[in-house]
Amino acid sequence: MCLWLGLALMSTAAVAQQPPNVVVIMTDDLSEQVFDEALGRGFLPAIASRLVNQGTRFRQSFTTQSLCCPSRATLLTGQYTHNHGVESNTPPDGSISAFDDRSTIATWLDAAGYRTGYIGKYLNGYGSDRNRRSPLDDPTYIPPGWDDWQALITGTMYNYVLNDNGTLIDYGEDPAEPPEEYQTDVLAERAVAFVDAAATAPFFLSVAPVAPHFEVAPGVSSCRLFPNSLRSIRPAPRHQGSASQVPLPQGAAFNEQDVSDKPTWVQAAPLLSERSIDCLGNIYRDQIESLRAVDDLTASLIAALERRGVLGNTIVLFTSDNGYLFGQHRLTGKNVIYEESIRVPLVVRLPDSTAARLVGQLAVNIDLAPTIAAWAGATPTLTVDGRSLVPLLANPELPGWRKRFLLEHGDVRGSGNSTGVRTGSRDTDYPNTVFIEFDNGERELYALDADPTQLESRHLDQPDTAAALGALASELRLCSGTTCRELEDQ
Repeated sequence: MCLWLGLALMSTAAVAQQPPNVVVIMTDDLSEQVFDEALGRGFLPAIASRLVNQGTRFRQSFTTQSLCCPSRATLLTGQYTHNHGVESNTPPDGSISAFDDRSTIATWLDAAGYRTGYIGKYLNGYGSDRNRRSPLDDPTYIPPGWDDWQALITGTMYNYVLNDNGTLIDYGEDPAEPPEEYQTDVLAERAVAFVDAAATAPFFLSVAPVAPHFEVAPGVSSCRLFPNSLRSIRPAPRHQGSASQVPLPQGAAFNEQDVSDKPTWVQAAPLLSERSIDCLGNIYRDQIESLRAVDDLTASLIAALERRGVLGNTIVLFTSDNGYLFGQHRLTGKNVIYEESIRVPLVVRLPDSTAARLVGQLAVNIDLAPTIAAWAGATPTLTVDGRSLVPLLANPELPGWRKRFLLEHGDVRGSGNSTGVRTGSRDTDYPNTVFIEFDNGERELYALDADPTQLESRHLDQPDTAAALGALASELRLCSGTTCRELEDQ
């Protein structure tokens, strides 16, 4: 008995000393609004019970540029867009061709002894094979640092190609779209296989389903009158129609009547017709239904971690690359500074999590890479702009935390690039304020405590505030590393 107890204590100590496994689930275009709707209606039971109710939810979580490729490059590097250089989804200033992948969380953790795996959507343009001068967009390319590479070549839910460690697997041979080849489910199976095959070394797994992003496929639309514009996503067959009774939210900013305070490109947007509103409702419900397979993926991963006996030493992080507008200010989509576009869900389940916790301080996607590196005891080999969330997870009321962060977006419908600042409650001079300035000189300024839905820009009647935040945005636009953090905190 004494010998058994001694061995058990030694085994427990060995497990406690091993660095934690880290699993990241990165959804695509998932806004907080859709996430909260799906949670509240019971459509995400695994995410609710195993992550939200046993983890920490960041209620002030943002992306610095609400667009897929720039945001995903930020996740990999912990850098603002102006430092990692991926400014859009397309060449020459964006897509995978603009990314330097020699130093990322994959290379850092690989060097720290982790087994690393990537499954799902990578950077936009991956596999397109359009840049003959670079291998980065080759369909069989494997970025440095990844031990197990299973990246999607196309973003469709059926009829897609996946790079399985250098071998292209075609899931498009059967035109009948068999349910077992539904993309999210295939990614779930591969994620579970990675966990089951992981050796004794700690592992880092990033799983990136396309859902609930619209499919880039001909004929996929929930809008019969708009087949070539507002596209949707096909849910798994078992979930089709399950959200058919969910109405499209139509809050104060929905189909905003008076946009005279906003930039000319917003003023040029027509009011949504009833047909367009019906279409948006279909897309909204499709997004919720497509998330149900992501919930199943989460359940399968948690079960695999439990089966292997490693859930007690695994951190699970759930988030999205950017948010999405559903008719607010007459707009649909992302890549703008409105709250629905820049807010993203962020939930972290630590190994010792037992109950739900909330953090109300600012968390930004530049923080994810340094946080993962801190968990792993890995050393970033580039200048990181973000900061580790580990101290904030230990103390949600941590004093001296970030007061503000930079917003930077590429060209928006002819107004040019934009640079701005989003502040939090700790900024005592300009609490909970968002400011943006476009290349053409147009500005927006919102005091979110008084105007949470951003109905009235105050840039004209508060010129001093606009000037001060504009000057700060200009400084942040040139920051790097410690200077970013100093400007965020001063």
